[in-house]
Amino acid sequence: MTMIGWQGDAFFGGGWFAFRGMAADNKPHAHAAIQLVAASKHEVVMEAPDGRTIAGQGWLIPPGLRHRLLPSGQLTLVLVEPDHSAAVMLLDGVDRSAIEPLSNDLIACLTRPCELASLFDGLFSDEGKDNLDARLSTALSLLDHNPGGLEVISAAVGLSEVRLRSLARQELGSPISKIGMLKKVVKAAEAIAGGASLSEAAIDAGFSDQAHLTRAFKQVIGLTPGEAAKPLRPDQER
Repeated sequence: MTMIGWQGDAFFGGGWFAFRGMAADNKPHAHAAIQLVAASKHEVVMEAPDGRTIAGQGWLIPPGLRHRLLPSGQLTLVLVEPDHSAAVMLLDGVDRSAIEPLSNDLIACLTRPCELASLFDGLFSDEGKDNLDARLSTALSLLDHNPGGLEVISAAVGLSEVRLRSLARQELGSPISKIGMLKKVVKAAEAIAGGASLSEAAIDAGFSDQAHLTRAFKQVIGLTPGEAAKPLRPDQER
């Protein structure tokens, strides 16, 4: 059976990514980001971690929670990196073990007609990490630039590797390795959106090869890089 791919527009903000358009199929997956998804004219149907199908106008999926967005009509989807300053606000009072309904205010914010770049004006404008332990914030900034791995990074911030892993889980709700993988996938997606080939994007984001990039994409967002490329660069032939 031939599936129509994801069709719409994408935007990369500082620590967040937004897609607005028609959602197609994807594999069950989990990632370190906070995911928001909402629609104004129909219900958004999700597959929950226990395999149940749930439907509603909008959902918040906490970091690390396995899920699947079922094909649907027009919607807006946002991924927020867990170290973004908005993450604390979004997760306040949320049961991190379950997919939660979005508030009416957030549904209205996500579905209002506007350019994606201004989707969260006044809400996501602060990109700081002031809410995080300073050592964890520094460690996250080193993830993209340190080939020595967590052993070297933890030593650089004055923590044991075990303590750094524990701190990431405690403050961000995800293993630091998954947060690092999310950041690499986002970096590759930005390169693809800018016109890079999949092999170029893999190298730019620090993956060993295109096959490694493909495995990471499927693990993090449930799509292959080729499937994700359509909404990332809709005006280009592939």
